[in-house]
Amino acid sequence: SEGLSRATLVAQRALEPLKLKAWSELVGPPTTSTEDPFTIVVSVDEPTVTGLIDPTRLKRVSVTVTWMQEGRPRSLTMVSYVRRPSP
Repeated sequence: SEGLSRATLVAQRALEPLKLKAWSELVGPPTTSTEDPFTIVVSVDEPTVTGLIDPTRLKRVSVTVTWMQEGRPRSLTMVSYVRRPSP
């Protein structure tokens, strides 16, 4: 649908700049913004992953876009994992 296509573009626009940030900048509580008719929530956390040599070098960046379509709530979440560079 058109709403999903637009939400995907909004999520991509929010996610791409985050992937270019320095490792130390990928912190903080979730942030919320709006781009009518969408609400965008961006969060960064350290996922629980087993089997990695150093799981502290991995962060999960999530962007969730919500909107109303035909009177019903809709949402889309995009997730990207960012690895801290080796020293």
